[in-house]
Amino acid sequence: MTRFDSISTLNGSRCNWKIKVRVIRKWDTYIPPMKQFKGTNLILLDDNHSRIHAFIYPSTVENLARQFEEGNVYIIQNFYVKDYILMPSKRQTNNFNRQDNTRVTQEDDDGLIEQNVFDLYDVSDAARLKKDDLFLIDIVGVVTDVQLLYHFTNRHGHDQCKLKFKITDGR
Repeated sequence: MTRFDSISTLNGSRCNWKIKVRVIRKWDTYIPPMKQFKGTNLILLDDNHSRIHAFIYPSTVENLARQFEEGNVYIIQNFYVKDYILMPSKRQTNNFNRQDNTRVTQEDDDGLIEQNVFDLYDVSDAARLKKDDLFLIDIVGVVTDVQLLYHFTNRHGHDQCKLKFKITDGR
């Protein structure tokens, strides 16, 4: 069985990382006003529900970024991670960066990595979250009919849990 590193353990100490991830978001960044291309961004998710923001510089976009499609699962090997702090929020995050021998292999979807992941917050936190310019927030509705947390073993023998609830806008 192939061993993969968890996104949550990535740091700048080495560059021989090997992760299995799903691309849950992909977008290009442009600098206004001339719309100069700055690079391609990816949000990667692993089977532990850990996420990382990956950035691919313009010089390597043709070789690397075009390999990625939103929703697909990949094994990525031999890359480095650097810490950076975004102003003004001062939120520290990790940034995945390519090196010359980075390898990307598309994998069949075995269902172990979720299609999406969301963070749910109480509406009273919206004012605080609005001040953090790293992530967009969207108020969808009110959570109702929360059921008990259900633990089970999936078809691959992995322990999982499920929480069912409804989100309503009041209608």
